[in-house]
Amino acid sequence: MVRRTRFHARWSALLLVPLYLTIELPLAAEEEPAHVVRGRTFALHISAEREAPPELAAQIAADLEALFALSPPFSNLGANVPWLDSAPTISVGRTGGVTWEQTIHAVTETWPYLEPLRSAEERRRHPRSSERFRVPQRLHPERIAEEVAAHPMVGGAVMSRVFRFGTYLDYDHAERLYTAWYGWGDCPSGCIFRRAYQFHIADEEVELIDAWGTLPNPYRLYVPSRIRLAAGGAITLAGSDLPTMELQWHHDDTLIGDPGPELTIDPITEAAEGTYTLRGVDLLTGETVEGDTIEFVVKGPDFAWGRVPELRQHSNEVGVGGWIGDHPVFGLFRAAYHPWIELYRHGWWFEIVAGDGSRLFHDSQLGWIWTADDLYPYLFDYSGSRWLYYSEERSTTQSRWFYDFAREMWANLSRSSGP
Repeated sequence: MVRRTRFHARWSALLLVPLYLTIELPLAAEEEPAHVVRGRTFALHISAEREAPPELAAQIAADLEALFALSPPFSNLGANVPWLDSAPTISVGRTGGVTWEQTIHAVTETWPYLEPLRSAEERRRHPRSSERFRVPQRLHPERIAEEVAAHPMVGGAVMSRVFRFGTYLDYDHAERLYTAWYGWGDCPSGCIFRRAYQFHIADEEVELIDAWGTLPNPYRLYVPSRIRLAAGGAITLAGSDLPTMELQWHHDDTLIGDPGPELTIDPITEAAEGTYTLRGVDLLTGETVEGDTIEFVVKGPDFAWGRVPELRQHSNEVGVGGWIGDHPVFGLFRAAYHPWIELYRHGWWFEIVAGDGSRLFHDSQLGWIWTADDLYPYLFDYSGSRWLYYSEERSTTQSRWFYDFAREMWANLSRSSGP
């Protein structure tokens, strides 16, 4: 049974009318509230017109303002429109007998608000079969592409493909239904898990109609399967913060600390012994889901043991070879020949760590790759000048799967070899 939630919003007349500029003039890059930007983008998508109809954009913006007030995390969701949260672009080709510079001059002269993504020097040094232009978000990129394609000095133009992952807002214009979708688990190939909340908005009222799909689990605690801790010291446990859930920590079934993704145990003494469980409470429906647990045992004054029960089988898979713990980003590892590091999932990587959390690695299959602590499993491959996505769900200990965004296809690679 889904709990119905009603919310009466105070509507502001100032926010009901989106900024609407004359297209012949350069468009100002003003900061706008999220509900205004999304309202106009939904209206563009629904109407399929060159510019968003003001009345439709205002109605949707007002609906979204009420929805975002009910659940602020929804304001971070993109729309079910691929060009909302990244500047839309169009790819332009040139026709025979015309140079690239002539084509680009013709496009920017006719549509002065279109901005080429590459400089003249970049185009000269690295010629391509097409060039991309940034389109202001107030305009429909497909309609602009149709206009540009009709120019006699242009050899075709299309809206550039943009990848949309599993977390977004969908809108049913006929029924005025808004559906907030959350997806996780290999989303470049469609998302393994999904959770949805559907609302009806009318007469200044937001009503939760339904919720379905997988209730998000507070993701696995990234701690070693067995970790030696200095007794009297401290440790911080961390789960994943989820936008529609409140995370709660329990010590032997007793609620402790403040709600949130982290819990610090300080100091680690006999009083800290026991089982710690992370639980999530859905703030919209009241449903509860159990997360992972970690058990602490204090072994005298010198050290304590901590282990995550769910990782016992995982650690047994690698045998007695000495997987010493969890890398803060990449999981189980053993670093016998630093800066060489052997990762359970990837094999041997040569690691260079920068102070800002970014990491440079050499992979025997890929060459030099770059990522950051808050960016992985997305990686940049320098040799191919492309972005990759590593899928842990598809991969095994002997075979790694990466999604290649440049080629728009999956690639299978063996483990990286080491020294």
